[in-house]
Amino acid sequence: MSAPVTLTFQTDHEVTEANAVMGVCGSLVELGMWNQGECMAGTKGAQGEWNVTVKVAPSMSFQWKWVELASDGSKVLLWEPGKNHRTNTGTVDKTIVSNWGKQREREFPKGTSVTTAVRFRIHYYASGGDRLAVCGNIPELGNWQPAYCTLGDRLTKGNWQVQVDISQNRHFQWKWAIINNGTMTQWEGISKNRHDFVGDEEITMFTSWGSEFTTALPVKADCSEVWKERRDTDLYQLQPANASQSFLAYCQSGWTHIQRNDMDEVGTPFGFDRDWMSYKNGFGTPSQSPYWIGNDKLYQLTNQHQGNYTLQITIWTKYRSHSIVYDGFYIEDESNNYRLHLGSKISGDIEASYLLSHAGAPFSTFDKDNDKAVTVNCPSRWQAGWWYTDCLTATANGGEWGRYRIIRATMAIRQ
Repeated sequence: MSAPVTLTFQTDHEVTEANAVMGVCGSLVELGMWNQGECMAGTKGAQGEWNVTVKVAPSMSFQWKWVELASDGSKVLLWEPGKNHRTNTGTVDKTIVSNWGKQREREFPKGTSVTTAVRFRIHYYASGGDRLAVCGNIPELGNWQPAYCTLGDRLTKGNWQVQVDISQNRHFQWKWAIINNGTMTQWEGISKNRHDFVGDEEITMFTSWGSEFTTALPVKADCSEVWKERRDTDLYQLQPANASQSFLAYCQSGWTHIQRNDMDEVGTPFGFDRDWMSYKNGFGTPSQSPYWIGNDKLYQLTNQHQGNYTLQITIWTKYRSHSIVYDGFYIEDESNNYRLHLGSKISGDIEASYLLSHAGAPFSTFDKDNDKAVTVNCPSRWQAGWWYTDCLTATANGGEWGRYRIIRATMAIRQ
């Protein structure tokens, strides 16, 4: 006879009936066979979650619901609304996590309790030495002790982020706070703490100061996917299909920004005269200059849907802006020196040939010069890494684009 398995049902629902406890009723004998007086009562955990644990036979399909029980377990005071949950007991011990009234539940086999990266994001203009921090009822967020809250980092002006690794499969409560020189100066003014859940996906919690509403956005493959769920222009965590870890990027209307270069009035680039490793890994802050997303990341992005990305380049001269969009954009990997591929011009008021003449060119930096020029080091000449030929007709990282002397440039891609 097969050994029984242990199922733990978990929810962070707060009981609404007086003197009630949470419990589970279902079609299994161990869950009372839907008899009100025989449902399984739960116990409250350290983080405020309710847990119901039973041993059952393996590989059995069953239905169940959360209930609010009288404290002595004698009757059901309130049934969970909606359809019954449908689950199979399986063959290994596991925890089944769900929210009251929601039909979607998650299962976590025993032994999979690892950490997940959770990011908390907020727009807030802090003054002086103030720093935004997140405090909560779990050790990773300080157990509500101000001295141990997790401090945030200022990504851009008015844009803060706290990143922390939290154990998977748990509910938690949290809120924002302001800390100055290690001292709590202000708690976020919300009527009750936010309640959230950490599963097995990296997520970013977007909130506004004083609002109990939270948007939890899992990591997306590119900004096109972000646009489908959240249309705000902002910084988002991305992880292409072939990438081992996520990275921060600036998303605008579905476009993933890969470069920004603000120069002086005569087109002298600042911060782009960098070595091969700098361009490989990327540098700068998204949405600010100087910024390059990184050739490895650009390869990962454009090769998850090879040939299906468009490239938009916008340049500014002293008098006006110009733009051009190409289809079929992608680059090869480092072993092929990030060779550039372009399709044809889709739109724009710049001559297509300027950049098309660079199609097929490998990437070059001053310490790894892969261009065709014999008598000159093109990256050193133009103080920037780029897909040079001999040497160029256009570079958004330098200060010239064909007949235009440019003072600013941005590059972005989109499916």
